[in-house]
Amino acid sequence: MFKIKIPKYKKNQWLSFNPVKFSYWHTAVKKSGVLYPKTIVITTDCDLIPLCEKSVKEAEKQIEFKALIEMLQLAGQKLGYPCFLRNSAGSDKHNFKDACLVNSKDEMSEKVLSTLQSMLMKDLFFALDEWVIREYIPPVIKEFGVVPSFGNMPLRAERRYFFKDKKILAHCEYWIKEAIEHDEMVDLDYLNELNFESDEEVKFLMRETKKIANILPGFWSIDWMKGANNKWYCIDMAPGGVSYQPDKIKDKLK
Repeated sequence: MFKIKIPKYKKNQWLSFNPVKFSYWHTAVKKSGVLYPKTIVITTDCDLIPLCEKSVKEAEKQIEFKALIEMLQLAGQKLGYPCFLRNSAGSDKHNFKDACLVNSKDEMSEKVLSTLQSMLMKDLFFALDEWVIREYIPPVIKEFGVVPSFGNMPLRAERRYFFKDKKILAHCEYWIKEAIEHDEMVDLDYLNELNFESDEEVKFLMRETKKIANILPGFWSIDWMKGANNKWYCIDMAPGGVSYQPDKIKDKLK
């Protein structure tokens, strides 16, 4: 019905799996030795699609769903609340406080259903068997350092690097101005401050990205996030062809 997933693969066996799924690329991240949020993956064969429009109370009447929620709650307890929720294909980060950020176990069912609805709206049906609880990495909190239209998502220093077959092709800031300037509450000067890439930072993230590129074949994007502790965490990956590519680096990706 459900289980905590602790993959044990034969050499490179995981490379035959769906590359979009979390367990595929996260296996390479773990092998590489780079820093990433503490993570617990729960798998389920529960049919979640019929539950997407139901209330929490109605959904919890389904035994398999309730069991999934209990396992996710235990994972949250182990890593500590607040924690970060996503599933195999991604998180509903543009609805941050109502989907990704789980402050207590009592919020888990509601946040899972919200994420489920988001995944189904994007036709990501393949992603419903794998749910992920991650350590929440606190941001540097600053006045106007959130995006209200994205569910009060904290602004952070985030970067996206692209690599293909062991070669790093390009890098850029993750939160480009055009993506959030519509929100009048956002401090764009603070965003510019977060988006500054120093030579020291680039040298470090190039080295860390190379550790993963040496393991994972193909064309990929990798997202890095800086925590309040000034450490950089690998938080997400995706095949490069389905990742957003800012115009200023597209020529480098051809």
